[in-house]
Amino acid sequence: MDLVNKVVFVVVNAGFTDEALDIIREAGATGATIISGRGSTKDAVNLLGISIEPEKEIIVSLASEATAKNIVSLIQQEVGAKTNANGVCFIMPVEKTTFINKIEAVKE
Repeated sequence: MDLVNKVVFVVVNAGFTDEALDIIREAGATGATIISGRGSTKDAVNLLGISIEPEKEIIVSLASEATAKNIVSLIQQEVGAKTNANGVCFIMPVEKTTFINKIEAVKE
């Protein structure tokens, strides 16, 4: 089993999350967490005095170094910054992990 020592962050425009998740799974990741967010940019559109910022989704996945590199490569090609998904992907090191397994209730 490969050592899980990287965390991969993928940020895409809302509506492209499923496509990005498929790519992440294809690259070898076994799971991910999705976080809703919004962009913050000086180019936000103002409509009647209300600032409209693009909705984003952040996908976070733990992976081995090889899988993380594969994810970044595939994300760049399929949903990268030059696509409508406007995807951005980066990797950070993981120092320590602890996994919590699902515990089944004991029937009496």
